[in-house]
Amino acid sequence: MQITAQGAGLYTGNVYAVGNNLMDTMVNAAWYPGQTMDVYVQAVCGQDTSAYVGPITMMMPLSNDHACGAHEIIVGAPGLLYNNTGATVAIDELGIVPPVTGAQSTTGWANDNLNHTTWFKFTAPASGNVRIDATGVAYDGQIAVYYGADCSILPSFTLEGANDNEIDGTSTAPNFTVCGLTPGAEYYLMHDGSGTVGEYTIEITEVSVYAGVEGEVLEICYGESVNLFTGIANYTLGGEWLATSPAVVLQGNTFNSQDYASQTYTFNYQVSDGCAVDQATATVVVYAAPSAGQDGSITVCLNEPFDLLMGLGGNVDLDGTWYNPSNQAIPSNLDTSGTLAGQYNYDYVVTSTICPNDTSNVIVIVDGSCDYTAIVEELNGQWYVYPNPAVNNLTVENNTGLMLNSIEILDMNSKVIRTVKVNSSIYNEIELNELQTGMYFLKMKLEGQELTKQFVKH
Repeated sequence: MQITAQGAGLYTGNVYAVGNNLMDTMVNAAWYPGQTMDVYVQAVCGQDTSAYVGPITMMMPLSNDHACGAHEIIVGAPGLLYNNTGATVAIDELGIVPPVTGAQSTTGWANDNLNHTTWFKFTAPASGNVRIDATGVAYDGQIAVYYGADCSILPSFTLEGANDNEIDGTSTAPNFTVCGLTPGAEYYLMHDGSGTVGEYTIEITEVSVYAGVEGEVLEICYGESVNLFTGIANYTLGGEWLATSPAVVLQGNTFNSQDYASQTYTFNYQVSDGCAVDQATATVVVYAAPSAGQDGSITVCLNEPFDLLMGLGGNVDLDGTWYNPSNQAIPSNLDTSGTLAGQYNYDYVVTSTICPNDTSNVIVIVDGSCDYTAIVEELNGQWYVYPNPAVNNLTVENNTGLMLNSIEILDMNSKVIRTVKVNSSIYNEIELNELQTGMYFLKMKLEGQELTKQFVKH
């Protein structure tokens, strides 16, 4: 007797020597329920043999017509060809039919009819995710996956997933994923034919997706673009980039920072296969381009202190460095004109470790027709501090004709120790009881002019 795969042809299978007892039983561990094979028979009489007769189509008994006879499918093994001819429907199977959720669903079927049920089982892989694919043969079937501790008590089974037609495909055979299974646990699979008996395949594979790992933070300047794949490592292709902010629009794997705020953004790279999803996160920090402001100019007198920031327009970052006409860095934005009239160029540079530096220019025009020192001396003769020395109170009298903006008391190290509330542009009384005995400075600011006098507290 020679047994071959169905349609494989003579001399392609295994040869079995049998006696005249046609009730002999042959066993092969590779055979499985519902397997269809071709059988050829040859008579051997001493030295004489007949030609093979066949093929005779034979199907292995459906020992998996009930859950306790479920045939084991090895996850990752090639799919096998089964046949459900003669399969029956048990009454308790009707009680666990998946709900009617639609043909292309992972939670139910297009209808709740049962026609020819056969049972299988498998062990969940380490990921807990599997793809169940019956599209190897164009057979209109449906599959449900269950967990059950006792195969003889079907009402205790818990539905894990079900599918009627291929998800995102055109086949009427099931092809879907089930996720979240307990690794190492055994699960049952019920296959049902939709009306007509026939041959079908089932292949179960592990679904393992890997998006990669988070890499270094990407730092870019406002207006620049970045490839998000440079922000993750060990990634696999075929996934999709998604911005965590719905306001951000991506161009594939490219983030263009133009028109977005200077801040930190996160993006998720997702790789999925059915219900199995893995993601890796890329972080992008967008830095604002440094702004040194717009070029300008200021006019001052000889020997006049001036603030270079007054010569700039637009938005100005205050952490830059000023350079005097000799291209030497100065400690602040404050400087004093000299005794020579003319035009002097000051440069302001704002640096960035990420973005290009920005530079602006202020032209200081020194007017030789006026002298700040003389103006201050004139104004100093028009305001008074008395009594000096003072004990409890000090009077400040302003006769300059200028608006008094502020009064400050400074110690001998020029540190401001008190700011006085201004009640009048001419007369102001200052209470001194909180001051210790000693020498102090009193500074007045009048419409941009600063005047200082010394007084003694007894």
